Amino acid sequence: MVTLYRRKNSPYWYARLRDPRTDKIIWISTRCTSRREAEKWVRTFLAMREGILPEEKGIKLSEAIQQFLEFKSRTMRSVRRYQSSFKSLLRILGDIPLAQIKPATIRKFQEKRLQEEGPRGPITTQTVNRDVAALSSLFTWAVEREYVTENPCLKVKKLKEPPAREIVLTLEEIQKLLNTPTTPRMKLLFLISLTTGMRMGEVLNIERQDILDDGSILVRYTKTGRSRIIPVPEVVYHEIKKFLAFHNEPTLFPHRSAGNVKWNWTKWKERAGIRKEIRFHDVRATYATIMAGIVGDPQIVKQLLGHASIQTTERYLRLAGQFGTYIRSAVQNAFSFLMPENYSKNDDPKF
Repeated sequence: MVTLYRRKNSPYWYARLRDPRTDKIIWISTRCTSRREAEKWVRTFLAMREGILPEEKGIKLSEAIQQFLEFKSRTMRSVRRYQSSFKSLLRILGDIPLAQIKPATIRKFQEKRLQEEGPRGPITTQTVNRDVAALSSLFTWAVEREYVTENPCLKVKKLKEPPAREIVLTLEEIQKLLNTPTTPRMKLLFLISLTTGMRMGEVLNIERQDILDDGSILVRYTKTGRSRIIPVPEVVYHEIKKFLAFHNEPTLFPHRSAGNVKWNWTKWKERAGIRKEIRFHDVRATYATIMAGIVGDPQIVKQLLGHASIQTTERYLRLAGQFGTYIRSAVQNAFSFLMPENYSKNDDPKF
């Protein structure tokens, strides 16, 4: 027996019926706005399930990806990471209808993906898990738009990952870098990342207006789409203001890309004689380690780093209001060793 009904928050009719293939009760949107159309849809649906009519193809993977990325580009900054995962999914799965992707399909994808080679060697379980996570986000979005009825990724176990990579710079390595010549912008970019924990992309997008008068930086272009405010040590805040006084561009790092920064970072490391395996992202990890040791509260560190666990900017502001003086004092103490000979408290860092 089929029961048709409408939800209060949807213009479509829904069907409650028993799937003849599995003998289970299912609830499914007919995507029809009139009862007559919905009844016709149910008859067609049952005929397809019984093999009388061919299965409808529905929206294909490539089309769903395109619509999803257009939607996400308005709310998140990490679209590029999704694009990389979707490229792998399309290459291995093909441009199949979204409804044909089942848990078994995803498990086969995991197996094939692990057999591939990347630019840095064999594909890791972390990479495969990120690809499946991207597909899961796509399905969550597709379910909300009623392209499909469920997310098959929820029935697929996450692959076991090795322990997280933990590399931070030592104090000696930081001093070696600061004592080794590089471009003024590269040095400033490094200091900001080291003393705020900002991601490379976040630092590259700093605008003049984001440098606040209270000695903080407003981070607006974030990976998660949520802005936050980070206190900056006086010595680095002074360097930023001094730099801006001689440069009139609206952004702190115009014409800089991630590739450009990585190239300069590699050359700078070679000249300074520090470990080759240190990536620029490890500068952010160094900040997290320093602050965790001084502040002692992982929740505060998460707020400063802008991890996905932060729900809203208001939540951070409430935390900053409660611990603001403590955090600022901790930041000043943590990075007081930086360039003491180049900064005097009697200097006015304002324009």
